[in-house]
Amino acid sequence: MKKIIPFLKPYRAQLLLAVLLSAASTLCELLLPTIMSDILDKGVYLADLSYILRCCGRMLIVALISLGTVLGGAYLSAQVVAGFCTDLRETVFNRVNNMSFEEFSSIGTSALLSRATHDIGNLSWVASMLSGSVVTIPVLFLGGVLLAMRKDVVLSLVLLAFVPLLTLIVVLLGKRVLPLWGK
Repeated sequence: MKKIIPFLKPYRAQLLLAVLLSAASTLCELLLPTIMSDILDKGVYLADLSYILRCCGRMLIVALISLGTVLGGAYLSAQVVAGFCTDLRETVFNRVNNMSFEEFSSIGTSALLSRATHDIGNLSWVASMLSGSVVTIPVLFLGGVLLAMRKDVVLSLVLLAFVPLLTLIVVLLGKRVLPLWGK
């Protein structure tokens, strides 16, 4: 990993911006049901059409912001992954071209081809996860807990108490499934 991280350093700013845009998109996705809840609680219940229309306008604005952040984050993430993979493939290619015939023969053509294609493809998946997907789960969790606390503190604390239990179940299942996946 220490040898791979330097290939991401030229893309630090883009990577950080992609993560921030992904977090903003997730927050917008959390706000939409909250606004819908307000429409039902305050607009429909009280038959206030002007309030319903104002909330619909807010929902439209939040949805447009979400769309913009998703598109921007995906674009930046794609740029980071493409640049990262290009740099990595170029380094592997140059390294293979500078090998002696003995080194090349000892490693083998198939192993070198696998390193240049499949392994770099796996690393591109990791870079893609770093630039967007990794931040989504914590933001969804924290934002969901905060929004739930806004509605009902006791119920949200009960849900929060089950998180360690769910984590334990996932870890235990993972330990049983991982060996099967390897086979």
